[in-house]
Amino acid sequence: MTILMTIISSSFCFLPSNIRLLLQRVLKLYLPSCAVAILAGTGGIVHAAEVTWELGLDTRYTDNINMIPGDGLDELSVVPSASLIFESDTPRLYANLEGLVRHYNYTKDTNSNETQYFGDIVLDFHLVPDLISWRIEDHLSNEPIVSDAPDVPDNRQDVNVFFTGPEFTFRMGQRNRIDLVGGVIRTSAEETSEFDSDRNIGRLAYVHSVSNRFDLGLSGEWEDVEFDELVDSPLGIVSGDYDRTDAYATASFRRGSNTLELEAGASDLDYEELPDDDGERIFARFHREVSELAEWELAYRDMFTDASRTVSGQPNLGLGGINVSADVYRLEGLQFTYSGPVSTAAVELTAAAREEKYVQDLEVLETEGAEDRDVNEVSLDINIPVAPRIGWISTISWAEFDYENLLTEGPAPELRKDEEYWLVTGIEYQMRRRLQLRAQVGRHIIDSNNSLTNADENLVTVSLIWLNR
Repeated sequence: MTILMTIISSSFCFLPSNIRLLLQRVLKLYLPSCAVAILAGTGGIVHAAEVTWELGLDTRYTDNINMIPGDGLDELSVVPSASLIFESDTPRLYANLEGLVRHYNYTKDTNSNETQYFGDIVLDFHLVPDLISWRIEDHLSNEPIVSDAPDVPDNRQDVNVFFTGPEFTFRMGQRNRIDLVGGVIRTSAEETSEFDSDRNIGRLAYVHSVSNRFDLGLSGEWEDVEFDELVDSPLGIVSGDYDRTDAYATASFRRGSNTLELEAGASDLDYEELPDDDGERIFARFHREVSELAEWELAYRDMFTDASRTVSGQPNLGLGGINVSADVYRLEGLQFTYSGPVSTAAVELTAAAREEKYVQDLEVLETEGAEDRDVNEVSLDINIPVAPRIGWISTISWAEFDYENLLTEGPAPELRKDEEYWLVTGIEYQMRRRLQLRAQVGRHIIDSNNSLTNADENLVTVSLIWLNR
């Protein structure tokens, strides 16, 4: 696939650089889906595939496009968009592809026009069913350049994570199996070059099925990370390369519509030149399917993670983005999600509280541990039918970011604390079976004790959406 993309993209050499870059990125996002479509035509996958796509045209107005304190610049933008979801599961291949492209035309020239891309590609080739498979993943997302600044045109970058590797499953009787997984991960960021790295990973897991409902296991993971560049750290210009080893026990219990998963163990990080670190690895998840349309989940985790494991094909809104330059951080938090009906309304609810502590800030910061913070957030999407073809739609979200060491700017610095609100409401009108009209108004507020972050904007959006379903 990489060779094919290189050959095709080389034919664009006669085009202007900005157009050539756009075509290359679109190829990167959608060429794999074309390849799967070809496989579908030859392997009989078409009949098993589910395809969903949307074409949209948005007109958006804001009175503070760059989210600056005081009176900001107003902007009217026209935003064409396209999205695709493709999923197929056959004995030989599982394929899941999700992509979204948006092009922002700023009519008042407050910022340069820009194109955003989000995408997830997962291909799992069952080379020998139930024994050997080969997995390919590519995740392209939009992340902030500076995580504690608003999500505005000048603070966005494309971040890409690519994974490939085999998985072996060895069964020993009916109740025991060994899973062996290996692979490489390549990460890259458009602006934050400290994130660019190569990873070699491996996982060995032993699972014993006590019954059809209850599994117990032991797992070990290893990861070797090599960054492309040396990093600016409190110790000077040094290598940020490290090895990470995890060992933990697992348990899984299933009964009817309920699933409980548990992990408990320890992690060890060994840096080449920076101070090492270690800590526990704990994960617990309870999932319940209330009905065919409703489900909820409660999850707790206390473990090391990194930015490459949080990248997915959806944009980060506002101040919630992870600092991709710091890479490894310790995450402890609880999250509740619900999706389904409440009376006549369709509801999506998320509530979370977490603590983020970066193991190594790979930049020289005036305050040590400036990125460490506590985050509390609630997000609620509601769709209530009010007429046969009209629905009332609303999004309400709140997030609080309480920094442990980052100080505000000004003559009397104090620990920084931000709150961010999104309040959006409107109607959705089904003009035709596949054509929707959405009209929404809203308000976006950042309430901070840091004078340069405090800002707000009023929003108006009118959208036409053409769906294939």
